[in-house]
Amino acid sequence: MVSLKGKKEKYIIDLVERVVWTGLETVSAAGIVEAFDINVAYTAPIAVGLATVKGILAKLIGSSNTAATLPATDDTPIGVPAPQ
Repeated sequence: MVSLKGKKEKYIIDLVERVVWTGLETVSAAGIVEAFDINVAYTAPIAVGLATVKGILAKLIGSSNTAATLPATDDTPIGVPAPQ
């Protein structure tokens, strides 16, 4: 059984990963819009596209059943044993 401390740590790691990736995708989308002189209205769709690509590529990096880039040992659902 996973302790409460373990649950909080997994939550914080997951939260930090999501926040960092969202920030990177947003800044990248804004940079693309600026660099290619694209209408600013396309910033959000570009960010969504970047997030989609990241999610697809994450299957190769992290756990194969999530869109996270964390190693499978860190990204295993709470209460499920991590792969060895």
